[in-house]
Amino acid sequence: MIAGIPVQYGLLILVALWMVPAARYAIRYVAGGSAVDVAGRSKGRFLLSIVKMAALIALAMFIFTPLAAEFAYSPSFKPVMITLLAGFAGWTVARDVIRRNATLIAGLGPYERTGQPKRYWASLMLGAAITAGVLWAAALAWTGRI
Repeated sequence: MIAGIPVQYGLLILVALWMVPAARYAIRYVAGGSAVDVAGRSKGRFLLSIVKMAALIALAMFIFTPLAAEFAYSPSFKPVMITLLAGFAGWTVARDVIRRNATLIAGLGPYERTGQPKRYWASLMLGAAITAGVLWAAALAWTGRI
């Protein structure tokens, strides 16, 4: 991290940034608002936002515990983090398959399966390749090679 700033505070900032979309949706859901906001509201998405915020708050509290510090210095820390990253990458590919639209790079897309099949499949293949690469790195980390 930046000199003088503990790692926990950097992680706390990342957790807070990750929580912003869920909090924004929950506030918009409760506040109501215009007819457009009311039409786009979903009880399932609201509950998912609440669960996401609760999990992130629990993670933020866990960051400052002695158990978290012990885990950060353990030999299994790097493999676990790389495995979680691979899981996230795989989840994004699965989500894109289910939604039938995919984003190649943030800001480009999304590409629909029926409207732009070449770009859709290219973005899915890129995501799958990244997932495979991160899974390979996780396997190397678990065996102690990296």
